[in-house]
Amino acid sequence: MNVKVAKDALEKARKAELVQKQIQEHLQKINFTKNVFESTTPLGGKKLVFDSLGRILDEAGNVVKSTPVIHSTLKVNRNLVAEKQKKEIQLEKSEKIAKKVQQSQYVDPSLNNLRRKRKKLFNFVEPGTYIKQERQLLRQMEERASGINKSSLIIQKKRLLEQQNKRLSTLNNRLENKDTWDDDEPFVEWWDRGVIVLKSGEDPFKLQNLKKHQYITNIDLNDLKINEDKFNHYIEHPVKLDGKRKKGTAQPLIQLTKKERKKFKRLRKQEKQRIIRDKITIGMIPPPPPKLKLSNLINVLKNQSAADPSKVEQQVKHQMEQRLKAHEQRNEERKLTKEQRSKKKAQKWQIKKNAEAEAALFTINSLSNFKLIKKIDTNAQQFHLSGTCIIMNNGPAFLIIEGSKLSIRRYTKLLLRRIKWTEYILEGDLDASQNSCKQVWVGNVKKRSFPHWTVNYVDCDEQIEDILKPFKALHYFEMVQKYRDPLEDV
Repeated sequence: MNVKVAKDALEKARKAELVQKQIQEHLQKINFTKNVFESTTPLGGKKLVFDSLGRILDEAGNVVKSTPVIHSTLKVNRNLVAEKQKKEIQLEKSEKIAKKVQQSQYVDPSLNNLRRKRKKLFNFVEPGTYIKQERQLLRQMEERASGINKSSLIIQKKRLLEQQNKRLSTLNNRLENKDTWDDDEPFVEWWDRGVIVLKSGEDPFKLQNLKKHQYITNIDLNDLKINEDKFNHYIEHPVKLDGKRKKGTAQPLIQLTKKERKKFKRLRKQEKQRIIRDKITIGMIPPPPPKLKLSNLINVLKNQSAADPSKVEQQVKHQMEQRLKAHEQRNEERKLTKEQRSKKKAQKWQIKKNAEAEAALFTINSLSNFKLIKKIDTNAQQFHLSGTCIIMNNGPAFLIIEGSKLSIRRYTKLLLRRIKWTEYILEGDLDASQNSCKQVWVGNVKKRSFPHWTVNYVDCDEQIEDILKPFKALHYFEMVQKYRDPLEDV
């Protein structure tokens, strides 16, 4: 076994030598060994040269700068070392740039020593400066309006003075720089000169031969008045309109669904709460006290509840009772009175303004029972219907009703569904199965024919005509006579 292992080792060593020879031959072909391994030791490493201080030197004898390896330490120490290295790199860069600048022939080093501009300080305006500027501008406007060119006049004066005497040039300069305005404020602006006159109608400026910017003297202010003729013709008074205007027809509101109504109600409530919150933040309203309950007692009061729990519990119960009383009081205040409730109920069934009335016609086989008549009469009055109920001696009857759409619909349900006509038949009358109520006609009408509700008993057709003729409602009786139930033909 030992012999075999030895043979394998020898073969591996031979192969390694062959590979090493092939690599060296390949490097010699590309001349790499001369450049790289020229200054290496027989083992393959470079020779290290040290100075007296123990620093590493390169081939030229310069000190090789080596960055120290940061060993594992605190992060604070590592950051300090990194900052020092950054500062050193920046200093080196700045030194290199300074050297390049000094060597360059295109750079002027004196430019770096220029002084910076001073920061602007407060410049306080002397009193009266803006007033003088205003007066000068007004003077210029006055001259432009009158067509005077001041600059041309000054040039002409200057030429004349120079021609007369050259010694007066200094005086001319003084005259030119002198402010033509007086320090006193003008009594009246030049554009308002014609408005102020004497009570006699004369111009005070012309009397005293004053400039427009000077004061008027020796005249009492009570002697002056405003000449309204100067500006009255410029005033335009608006034409008076008739205050009685016809109100436009109110446009019908959009019918909202139940979901939409809930949504708008929620949004209105949120807007009210937002306004209250804004007022609290501004300080217009004091914030409400915390809403104490037995369930949130410990979370709200914290240490107070632990100090005297029984006392705190009594306070909380007292607050709860007060909230309940306030709630009930608000409900009582909102509750309508008896008159208001009846009025509201009446408005529900009455016809609204600019709404069409609805009419309906019914026939009943037998209406001899007083209970049925009473029920029909009271419901018609409750629904605020107008019309009439005509009952014949034999028992048959017909109803003419007029009212709002809602009241007609409810009254129709009463007659056709709720009342059991077969139960209210007296002995000796028609068979119970034969008694019924039929709707002859229903539709819209422009005007109500009947002013109120009545119940009438008749013996013949002539009496029916006498009742309906004053209300122009004979056509209803004709419709009843011609009516035939379609179910009878089936």
